[in-house]
Amino acid sequence: MKKLKKILLINWLYFSKEIIEVGDINFLTGKNGAGKSTVIDALQIVLLGETNARNFNQAANEKSQRTLDGYLRADMDENNPYSRRGKDFSSYIACEFQDDVVGSSFVTGVVFDCRSDGSRQERFFICVGTLPENGFVENGEAMEIPALRRFLKQNYVKAEIYDTQKEYRRNMLSRWNVHNEQVLRMMKKAVSFRPIVDIQKFITENICDIPEKPDIEAMQQNIRDYKRHEMLAQRQEEKLTALQEIGRLYREMNQAIDRWRVQSFLVLWSKKEMEQAQINRFELEKRDSTTELAAIEKSIMTISDRITQKENRRRELDLACAQSSVFQEEEKLRNRKQALLDEQKRLTQDLQSLAMEIKRESLQLNGLCDAILKQDAEGVLVPVQEAAESVLKAYSLFTSGSYEIFSYSSAPFESAQQAAAELAKTIRDALHKAEDRLAELKEEQDQKRTVLANLRKDIKDYPRGLLQLKARLESELNSRIGSPVRIDILADVLELADERWRGAVEGYLNAQKFYLLVDPAYYKSALLIFDRIKKEFGFASFGLVDIGKLRERETIRPRDDSLARKVDTDNKLARSYIDYLLGRVVCCEKAEQLRNFKTAITADGLLYQGYVVRSIRRELMDDAFIGRYAVSLRVSRLEEELTQIEDQLRYWNPIRQLLSQSKEPLFTHFFVQNTVAEKQKAYLHGMEIANELTDIDDQLSKLDLLWLDEQRRTIAALGDEIIALNKEKEQK
Repeated sequence: MKKLKKILLINWLYFSKEIIEVGDINFLTGKNGAGKSTVIDALQIVLLGETNARNFNQAANEKSQRTLDGYLRADMDENNPYSRRGKDFSSYIACEFQDDVVGSSFVTGVVFDCRSDGSRQERFFICVGTLPENGFVENGEAMEIPALRRFLKQNYVKAEIYDTQKEYRRNMLSRWNVHNEQVLRMMKKAVSFRPIVDIQKFITENICDIPEKPDIEAMQQNIRDYKRHEMLAQRQEEKLTALQEIGRLYREMNQAIDRWRVQSFLVLWSKKEMEQAQINRFELEKRDSTTELAAIEKSIMTISDRITQKENRRRELDLACAQSSVFQEEEKLRNRKQALLDEQKRLTQDLQSLAMEIKRESLQLNGLCDAILKQDAEGVLVPVQEAAESVLKAYSLFTSGSYEIFSYSSAPFESAQQAAAELAKTIRDALHKAEDRLAELKEEQDQKRTVLANLRKDIKDYPRGLLQLKARLESELNSRIGSPVRIDILADVLELADERWRGAVEGYLNAQKFYLLVDPAYYKSALLIFDRIKKEFGFASFGLVDIGKLRERETIRPRDDSLARKVDTDNKLARSYIDYLLGRVVCCEKAEQLRNFKTAITADGLLYQGYVVRSIRRELMDDAFIGRYAVSLRVSRLEEELTQIEDQLRYWNPIRQLLSQSKEPLFTHFFVQNTVAEKQKAYLHGMEIANELTDIDDQLSKLDLLWLDEQRRTIAALGDEIIALNKEKEQK
């Protein structure tokens, strides 16, 4: 069976490009005008191989005037925004079929090349394979017929484009394994959505080739009887199959029960034999263990007696030693020595702990100071680096980690405290300055990025409020006069005739290039509106040029060598104002020529005016707003400024990170005056303990311990024997 899988529509009424997936059973539903008939009409062109408009579906509206040209050019409705009338384009209707027997696919379709003059060409085609991934679209446009020929030849092993509809229908029916065009007549009836009233006529014309009139009712009854008997037979067959399955399962169940009974008996018998053998083994072990236990109990009693004798002897010796005067003196000295050793250990641990903490502080500060001194000695870091050198010198005594540092006087500790305090103060000041500078740079960076983004969209960064003022004036003038009134920003309607003089023109005009131009006929109305709304725009120096009064009162004849000749414009209002502003400003190549004229300027912005020569600020000259190159110049300038800001950020960020590593110093005034002083006293007390321990060792060495040592060796030997006997007893 040949199954329809996909429908491709390109430039077909409102479908610019659509691929419709098709299943075995499909329903086309939707509101009126949703496109159901549009899809059906496209489908029948490919299936029938005809482009005759009388075949188009009339189910939605019997009086509808559907035409092929209307579908192609999308202008069956008036004022259709999707209309392709007056355009050159190509339209496609293609269907992908799958042969579910052999598993192959083929595509049938039609292409229409439509021209803007109303003419068109059409070709049906068939290719073996599936719809291409590009959907017959290259570079955003549907392929024309010549391009389609090349595409099919390159991408399909077998493909044909037909010059006649008849040839296409013959090959299409061949693909369907149908060799009678009668099926096409049946398709026309199938897609019409009209019910078949005369079933007899439909059967005789399209299904059965019988000369006589058939008995339709008898045929229908026979079909119904056949269906009923077929269902009864199927039910009986299902019942028989179910009974056979039940019998098979019953036999298998009885066999399984018999096997389970035999196996259960064998399992129980084997368990009984195993348990009886284990009982017999345990009885033998019990008799042997009883005999062995009696022997061991006798041995344990003997060992216990020996242990009791030796413990009594050891207690007698301990008592004799304790009553000795030498022992009592030795015990007194050793107890005093142990107390002093414990106190010395505690003092040493406290001193060593603080010494290590001071060492960690010293190493951390040395590392920070070394990193600070590696930075370039400039700006905010100079005081910090000077303080860092003082810290390195002051802390050099405290990097050993030995508690011997508490043998020093208070002077080194006080010097270190003062150096650390000065470093902390200079770091706080420098960090505050660095963070302020970074905040300024980031704010400036954000502003410039915003301006740059707008410039790349061709939106100039006019002074704030200028565009709003222009729009407000235009809106209110339109409302008052009843017709559109155009207002231009002077810079928008100017072009530079010589880019070399851009800086001079931009700088000389300064804020005047943002003045607004309005037709003299509407100036009075604009002036009243401007006066009324000016406060809404703050103190911005925006201007409204009175070209009419200028032309009335001034004789405008610009010099040939004036700055006005460096500016071009097609706007007559702008021309008059530029000639008035710049017509007497003479352009000079050299500075020495400036004094020959009342007002003159050089290309690099040196202005002679009012008998004073001065330089126009560079930022005013670089602030490009005039001409078609203004945006690109401002973009270049902003990109350069952003690069400089990024360089500054790369310079300041490491400084901030370095200074942020600083912590509150351990050497505070309280620490030096209290904690260090206490540890110095503790160090001296430790020295006193060491001297006392030496004295105790001298006293111990002078005692006569010969008899006492002999007794102790005997007591120790008895202890070892008691331990050995206890181990032997435990083993028994």
